[in-house]
Amino acid sequence: MTDVTDVTEPDGADILIVPYSEQWDDSHRDFVTRTYPGKRRRADAGYLRWKFRGPATGEVPGLLLAIRDDTVVGRAGFLPGKAWLAPGETKDISWLCELMVEPSLRRLGINRMLYDVAFARDAIQLGPDPSEKARKSLARIGMEYIESSWIMILPLRVGPVVATRYPQAEPVSRLLSLVGAPAIRWRNRSVLAGAASPAAQVCRWTDVADLVAEHEASITMPHAIHDHEFLAWRAQ
Repeated sequence: MTDVTDVTEPDGADILIVPYSEQWDDSHRDFVTRTYPGKRRRADAGYLRWKFRGPATGEVPGLLLAIRDDTVVGRAGFLPGKAWLAPGETKDISWLCELMVEPSLRRLGINRMLYDVAFARDAIQLGPDPSEKARKSLARIGMEYIESSWIMILPLRVGPVVATRYPQAEPVSRLLSLVGAPAIRWRNRSVLAGAASPAAQVCRWTDVADLVAEHEASITMPHAIHDHEFLAWRAQ
């Protein structure tokens, strides 16, 4: 989650929270250009509809916009999914991401308004990999921080990986890949040396979908579901 500010009581009178739709494309593009420099894809309608699993046209419930005077002044993403809780029991989950509010309108509680609309839905709300500011903000609205899983990246080229995390590094992405190549080769060799299999295999998601399902069927703790529908979405 990005750039979360302190929450105060919202004035609320002139702020409207709505799902993203093509009605707001131009205003949303302007908002992203101002607040997410270097992350142009966050303004791309096709990308947004894929990422938040929305329909080809119409409203995308997974991306909420804050509107003031017919202008987008804030947004928050909620990636939809499913969780397995117990045999025969599943529940919708929602992964929080990409909260941003117009700098001049922060501390008016707009982020809290976005949360409130999302939290009114019957779903488990999760906030993966929050920043320190995000963690404090989420704690104030009743969310609890827990240690769960680790992020692991086994890169072939270091440039795109660094640029994903730090968009300002994108202009020197190719240089980073060249400079980092020896370290990446050494690191990958050491990881593979300790693996059960001597080499990684390139395959289609359909080749491993049954293996994923079999593994998740053996898990007895609550967990996110990575079924055929989920894998097909991610593979797009």
